[in-house]
Amino acid sequence: MGDKFSPSTVSQLAKRAGYICSNPKCNRMTIGPSEVADSSILAGIASHIRAGSEGGPRYDPNQTSQQRKSINNGLWLCGTCSYMIDKNNGADYTVSQLEDWKKIHEGMIKDALEGSKRIIFRMLQSTPEDHRAAEEIMTILSNKGMLLVPYELENPEYVLHSVEELRRDLVNLVRYLDVSSKVRIISESMAKACRSYMNQTSVSNEHIKINTALGALRKMIGLNLGELLDVYDDIEVENEELRSIIPRFQQS
Repeated sequence: MGDKFSPSTVSQLAKRAGYICSNPKCNRMTIGPSEVADSSILAGIASHIRAGSEGGPRYDPNQTSQQRKSINNGLWLCGTCSYMIDKNNGADYTVSQLEDWKKIHEGMIKDALEGSKRIIFRMLQSTPEDHRAAEEIMTILSNKGMLLVPYELENPEYVLHSVEELRRDLVNLVRYLDVSSKVRIISESMAKACRSYMNQTSVSNEHIKINTALGALRKMIGLNLGELLDVYDDIEVENEELRSIIPRFQQS
């Protein structure tokens, strides 16, 4: 049967990942509404980084049973990505790569979404100034190619410069908005995601690590963009590539 994660560990992995697949190139939300009014569907999987049983993908004989079922050996993924990383007995995805997925994804979620202002977000009121700022954020994001260009075409130096520029634009845009403004909270969350990317990467990093961090950044920007559109449903997103970075619930 192998060393399985406890229900508590599964729950914590899902929460730490924000119920979003940790694969940097996947935008699946793994929780969504059920047809039953008071229920939801959980479509994610707590996946082993190192296999929980002998002969499994990336199995490490030096691990103890406790280590195999520890939260440190777990990665939250959608069903499709959980299956994908274990194909070919896990040969296509290394332990180091999967640990980077987890570290960067969870770090971005923590940096961008925690804080007391998030707790009261839904109770805050919007102002005309907020609406104008929200439209400007949409314009700024639509002009950022590093959010939209395929990973293999990205230049690390350009990406870092573009992320720095995005952070600066977001900070400058909302500096005069009220501290309890919904748009300010969303913009600050996006800016924190930019800062997290800048802290975790440099132009000298290997391409795969940069792509991992960029994928996490795109998801966090997309998550906040989706929230912005929920608040201002009259704002149109004409750029379909930009809309595509918003995490969506899909059953695998």
